[in-house]
Amino acid sequence: MARDAQGNIALLSSHFPQHGGEYLFLPGGRFENDETPL
Repeated sequence: MARDAQGNIALLSSHFPQHGGEYLFLPGGRFENDETPL
């Protein structure tokens, strides 16, 4: 189980066809050099 900074369970998923599929994210997590946070 994963929790965000407020202690709430947080899990986001998004489809990235250029990278070959679905990826899961936690709010406030790291991002790679070729990504930009919204």
